[in-house]
Amino acid sequence: MYSVITRRSLLPMLALAGLSAACLMAADKPNFSGSWKMDASKSDFGPMPAPDKLEQTITHADPNLSFTTVSNGANGESKTDTVYTTDGKESVNKVRNMEVKSVAAWDGDKLVVKSKREVQGMEISLVETWSLSTDGKVLTIVRNASTPQGDFTLTTVMNKADGASAAAAPAPAATASVAPSSGKRADFTGEWKLNIDKSNFGPVPPPTSETQKVDHHDPALKVTTISSGMDGDHTDNAAYATDGSESSNDFRGSAAKSVAKWEGDTLVISTKVDYQGMEITLKSGWKLSDDGKTLNVATKIMTPQGDFDLANVFDKVK
Repeated sequence: MYSVITRRSLLPMLALAGLSAACLMAADKPNFSGSWKMDASKSDFGPMPAPDKLEQTITHADPNLSFTTVSNGANGESKTDTVYTTDGKESVNKVRNMEVKSVAAWDGDKLVVKSKREVQGMEISLVETWSLSTDGKVLTIVRNASTPQGDFTLTTVMNKADGASAAAAPAPAATASVAPSSGKRADFTGEWKLNIDKSNFGPVPPPTSETQKVDHHDPALKVTTISSGMDGDHTDNAAYATDGSESSNDFRGSAAKSVAKWEGDTLVISTKVDYQGMEITLKSGWKLSDDGKTLNVATKIMTPQGDFDLANVFDKVK
């Protein structure tokens, strides 16, 4: 049905193979979550002494980005906690008892962080550019520092230490694979409310609320999505044919082409859309509980930056 992923400018949500438009934005913005260790051989600290060790643990659920940095070098071991918001709002952190004011915002698929601090009466400006490799395993942070004594550049290359791709979401409660079934076809007609507590949104913040109004008379399936979240309130419509013939829905001016067909008692909807020059593929499995009161939607999203899974649970209200 739906999940939401935010970006610098959130788009209105549009039901698309059971997903929102904002969900597709995951292909546009990387997720930096994970444990990272400095690759000393690829890093360059310019005129500054290189640390012996530099590790970061990052939690990223856009627009919230927080991380803990542990370093060990000439000045001994230090541990710093930092919090940014990537929507251009100012954040204030303490680094070695000094106040640092920062503004972080997306520039395409790169995060740019501009910071200022005072050191011994001198103002230091720092511009950081965070970028993630295509496979999500290498984080590069380039820092351009401006000081009264001159400017210099530092480059830190970090390897992902937890073995997972940062482009992918944590494993959800269910996957988009279709479980064995009895073969009985469900009727999804009704009004469904997203159960946020039981759903799994991976690395992304959940919506405030969402209701799906479904009119299902096989092979015709019509879905009206009423949602509320960080990008406001929206009502969107989508229509599918469950007999395997192709359906087309408008997605922000682009044609989203879908094929829906039954696999036992699970309806599988496969969708392709060319979004901002990138081909996004989505595969959703809709499955109704035996008592007809719970609708489970497991979705796999495949993007040029990586694949990830979502699992949504809806309770029937009408």
